[in-house]
Amino acid sequence: MATHKIKDPKAVLCIIFFILFLAGAFTLLIVGGILFGKESPKVKYYGNSMCLVQSGSYKTYQCKSRYYWYTCYGPTWNALYGANQTTFALVESERRYRSYIDALNKAKEYEVGSSYSCWYDTRHPTVAQWDKPSSTVAVILLSCGGLCILLSILLFFLAIRLVKQEILQQQQNSVQSYTSKDYIR
Repeated sequence: MATHKIKDPKAVLCIIFFILFLAGAFTLLIVGGILFGKESPKVKYYGNSMCLVQSGSYKTYQCKSRYYWYTCYGPTWNALYGANQTTFALVESERRYRSYIDALNKAKEYEVGSSYSCWYDTRHPTVAQWDKPSSTVAVILLSCGGLCILLSILLFFLAIRLVKQEILQQQQNSVQSYTSKDYIR
C-alpha cells in the first residue's frame, strides 16, 4: 500500500484539533468524574442546619506541591447543631494554607458563640461543612467533556473525508499525467 503525504492544510488542522479535543475531553471527563464522585454523595446525604460555633482552630496536614511534600494547615471548628444544638460536629475547611496563622485567621471568620448555616452528613453526624454541597461544577465538566468527544468525532470524520479527497485528487492527477499528449506519440 502506497503512503500519501497529507498536504491539505484543512485536513492537517482537522487532525490537530481532533487530537486536542480528544485530549481535552479525557481531561475534563477524568476531573469531572472525580469531582462528581466526591460531591454527589454529599448532595444526596447532607442535611442543612444551624451550627453554633464553640471554638475555632487549625489542623495540620501533609500537602504535596509539584515536587515535594510540605506541612500545611486547614481551619477547623467545633460546632453544635440539631435540636437544641446538642449534636457535636467537626467542621473542616477543604482549603489548605501554608501558614498556620492564615488558617487561624480563616477560623476567626466564624465567631465563637455565633450560629451559621451548615451542612452535616446524615450518615456520619459528626462531619459537617459550611458550604452547601453541589455537583454543578462536576456536571458542567462532564458535559464539556462529552461535547469535546462529539466535536472530536466530527473532526475525525471530516479529516477522513478531506484525506480521501486529497488521495483521489492525487490519483486523478497521476492518471492524467500518464494519459496526457506528451506521453502519447
